[in-house]
Amino acid sequence: VACSPYRKPMLDAARTARPTRPENFEGELSGETMKRLARTLCVVALALTLGLPAPARALEKASIGYNSVADFILTYIAKDQGFFEKHGLDADIKLAQVSLAATPTILVSGSIDIGGVTPPALLLADENGLDIKIVAGADQTGAGFHLSAIVVRADSDIKTAADLKGKTVAVPGLNDLLHILVVKWMADRGVAKGDVHYVEVSMVQLGDALKSGRVDAVVPVEPFTSRIANNGGRVLANYTDDLPAGLPPVVWASTGKYAASHPAVIKAFRAGLADAAEYYKAHPEIGPATLSHYIKLPPEALKNVPIPPAIATVDVSQIRYWVDIMRQQKMLTKAIDPASV
Repeated sequence: VACSPYRKPMLDAARTARPTRPENFEGELSGETMKRLARTLCVVALALTLGLPAPARALEKASIGYNSVADFILTYIAKDQGFFEKHGLDADIKLAQVSLAATPTILVSGSIDIGGVTPPALLLADENGLDIKIVAGADQTGAGFHLSAIVVRADSDIKTAADLKGKTVAVPGLNDLLHILVVKWMADRGVAKGDVHYVEVSMVQLGDALKSGRVDAVVPVEPFTSRIANNGGRVLANYTDDLPAGLPPVVWASTGKYAASHPAVIKAFRAGLADAAEYYKAHPEIGPATLSHYIKLPPEALKNVPIPPAIATVDVSQIRYWVDIMRQQKMLTKAIDPASV
């Protein structure tokens, strides 16, 4: 090691120093030992002078709960491509076994730190005092993407919205996103909410419920819409195509307490999603394989499934739509400021 400004003084110090010897010490320090000691002192001096590199920063840990839907593709990409880790986040991505409507309760229980949730479920939780806050976006409505559809059996005589009067329609969550939207679509076509019998059936069981005849129609999202339609079903209407573009059907959320006490996690999570959005824009071909890994369906089954336009952020105007429609359906008893969530 070359360190001429320090070498001679250190060698002199090493030669003149006479440290206390242990009782079993034998003989003087050898020339080779002196050289090793001098080299060690030289390295120490250089380290002190130049400054040691800062130790690697420990990653922030967070558990992220998601559901088997295409809406969360940016999170899957951020995990697979190392974007979360790049920004200092060790993200434990967990598949939830409950509906998105249950996410607020799971967040409050502490089972997960950040979870995917529908805006209606979040707003209802806020009204009930659960203090759930949006931390990032996931996806949005857009041209060419069929967010959800009403699917009937292929041999059904149901052809129009009016034909659903008196029928049983299964939705993944009562008083949640798809239920609210299908009620609005039906009302716009003269079918009141009370004219239809709505029941709750989990997303993964909608196909079986329709095939068995337990219900007359189901309201799934992709990739379940395509699977049901291709296995004895028929799309009655892509009813969400009437929605304005740019509305978030799901968002990422945490409790307000968690967000306030873990700002580094929230910042890293958002940054990872932003990087994933740019990466996905440049590499859209990774969509089917990425979804296959996380929602447990073969890539060939997802090849023609429309993937929603992904976004990493959400603004107040996007949430105001949900506040307004829920007020119209008398699901909220008070006005909620979208900026507060």
